[in-house]
Amino acid sequence: MNRKRLKVLGYIGLIIGFLVLLFFAVGPYFRMFIASFMTVEDFFALPMRYLPTEWSTRNFKSIFADPAFSNSLLNSFRSSLVATAITMVLSIPAGYSLASRRFPGRRKMLVAILGFQFIPPVVLCVPIFIMFARLGMLNSVFNLSLAYPAFTTPFAVWLLTGFFATIPPDLEEAAQIDGCSRLQAIYHIIIPIAIPGILAATLNTFIWVWQEFLLAVVMLTKPSQHTASIALSFFVGQMGIDWTGLMAAALIFSLPVLPVTYFARYFQQGLSMTGSKE
Repeated sequence: MNRKRLKVLGYIGLIIGFLVLLFFAVGPYFRMFIASFMTVEDFFALPMRYLPTEWSTRNFKSIFADPAFSNSLLNSFRSSLVATAITMVLSIPAGYSLASRRFPGRRKMLVAILGFQFIPPVVLCVPIFIMFARLGMLNSVFNLSLAYPAFTTPFAVWLLTGFFATIPPDLEEAAQIDGCSRLQAIYHIIIPIAIPGILAATLNTFIWVWQEFLLAVVMLTKPSQHTASIALSFFVGQMGIDWTGLMAAALIFSLPVLPVTYFARYFQQGLSMTGSKE
């Protein structure tokens, strides 16, 4: 077998592997999209129907007929924005300081920050619940947003530290020679260069908070304060599961993730630059 034929077979193998990965990655979302427009009869029909006999928006109408679901989406959006803003306000200066300043215990602090990522979120839920309960801060979407940075800040700091470390310190020094203060140099020089890393950390934080369920269901018991992840669980009842309604709700719930496809190049660049320089 000559080299040309081996190269062709290699390309064919890559294409087949890519198609298999694409099937498992996109297939569930495609099925969810199709099922959200199906009737119950089409969904449970045997043999299985891959397309609905009649495209129907009944599931979406029934979802939005209940104002509780719309309110849960709004609660999720609020908590995600607040938690993301707090996380970035804490992470950007922390990441810059750890990357550009040398001080005793810096390396141990970086290891400790990375170590927080290995702590299961369920371990922190109980102490956070007890603390917020004693402070009378339960059943509040805003207060829930104050708890999320405990989970999201370590990864954001770790990511931004690696990214800030790739920026040559000469740029800041040159700006200071030209008359800028340190804060002005950071704001006008360092931050614009670090936009890909900041976007990567922001997107990761927003998505994590948007889909979080465990802490939300523990801290929010009032229906008016439920987030969308909690609202999705109500489609699963003791007597059965509203599959078509659940698919439609899940499709709506996944819409905020779509901007990630637009900013994917920034996310990839931010992650690839992380940790490339100590």
